[in-house]
Amino acid sequence: MKKITRALWALTIIGLTSLSANAQINTIKGKKIKAAVQTPTTQKLSATNYLTVGTITQLPCSTDFEVNFTIANPGETALTSAAINYTIDGFAASYAWEGQLVAGAEETITFTVPNIATGQHMLGAAVSELNGSTEGLPAESYTQAFIIHEVVTTYAPTVTVRIHPDNFPDEISWKLEVAGGGIIAEGSGYDSDPAVVGIITQSVQVAAGQCYVFTIIDEFHDGICCNGNGEGFYEILNSANVAIHTGGPYTESASASFSVTEQPAAVAAYGLNNVKLYPNPATGIIHLEIPSGLSLPDGYTIYNSLGQEVNKGAVSSYNQQINIAGIAGGVYFLKVDSGSATKTIRFIKG
Repeated sequence: MKKITRALWALTIIGLTSLSANAQINTIKGKKIKAAVQTPTTQKLSATNYLTVGTITQLPCSTDFEVNFTIANPGETALTSAAINYTIDGFAASYAWEGQLVAGAEETITFTVPNIATGQHMLGAAVSELNGSTEGLPAESYTQAFIIHEVVTTYAPTVTVRIHPDNFPDEISWKLEVAGGGIIAEGSGYDSDPAVVGIITQSVQVAAGQCYVFTIIDEFHDGICCNGNGEGFYEILNSANVAIHTGGPYTESASASFSVTEQPAAVAAYGLNNVKLYPNPATGIIHLEIPSGLSLPDGYTIYNSLGQEVNKGAVSSYNQQINIAGIAGGVYFLKVDSGSATKTIRFIKG
């Protein structure tokens, strides 16, 4: 019943404010991943200003960012060129535009600014020439603050997507994809009852040297927190179960990126020194305990006293259970591998 009420209410509001709603949705969609070079598009609109600063978007796993400028022609004469002077934290630069804009038309231009420091910044912009002339320039200038976040890095081999839904989990969908590549994990079609869905949790294998982008989408465009709809949130956990991204309020969608790297051999070797095996002696099951904060090792191998391999497998848990019931009694050696680091533990099968 509540779903029907929300839908009717939304239809009423959309009917009254469709223009502003569409503008907001278009802005949000503009923040999704885009190619570094974008072909300008020209639209015939009711232009009122020659220049507008649009979205400023940090690129995934990078301190580069993209800026959207909109060049418009509110006059009566065709606009064929414009010079834009802009500043980033007071440092001046310029952009020369050429094209063909009839009266009332506009064009959006996207360009990339590389390697800016993390933290808050200020972008300013103004038109300095129109059709090669400085005569009669409009008194238009724009400033916009933006923040460049630190690039989040985590170690392979896994991350875990964890979503605490609001009261309407059936509106939620999500995906994890390689930046500029394909989707490697996704979820949607959840039950409408939060008690049935519970906490959405999925572990995903990730590879070193890659950049990944997580995106969560709300079908109703009101996010998963809050406004009486329940206090949902989402987070991405690394292989040590530590959150590398956490978020809650959004409207249509929210995105977060992270890069993956190999764990340094020195760190892996130091961590492997604290790997434990118990019980010892053992008869049926042994437990391989990996320290919290260490990336999971690549795998383990068990050798007998003659150096012959008798068992091997992947390490998929921080408390890995290994069945040794099928091997004969005697002295054995369990070798753990993590990149170039290894550790060997002696144990007795009773």
